[in-house]
Amino acid sequence: MQEIPVKTELRKHSAVHYKGKIIIFGGEDKQYNELNQVDIFNLKTEEYRKAVVSGVKPSPMKCHSATVVVEMGIMLVFGGTPNAKGAVYSLDLRRMIWSRLNNVFYDRVGHSASLICNSVYLYGGYQ
Repeated sequence: MQEIPVKTELRKHSAVHYKGKIIIFGGEDKQYNELNQVDIFNLKTEEYRKAVVSGVKPSPMKCHSATVVVEMGIMLVFGGTPNAKGAVYSLDLRRMIWSRLNNVFYDRVGHSASLICNSVYLYGGYQ
């Protein structure tokens, strides 16, 4: 496996659990640079690496939310700043391919997202 440097000091990112791995997306580093990279921490092997992804990648963002639809093998990313406030992206976690979905909700920053019974609920944050 090719080793790719990982930004380990992040804030304002999202993190979800999927099949024994923590998938970390976006945020900003200690120099306040917004990021759009995907990092993976394997809970069994304790390996931390940058994922190689393709498709329509989100712009660098922070203060977004993410949730996993396990049955579909996707991570949904909602909102964020600076450029993706109303955007919704999907990352296929099996093939590591990004897709942009239509803007399906109003601008939201600093919120949370949860999947409950086939519906995604967004809570809090601001426009």
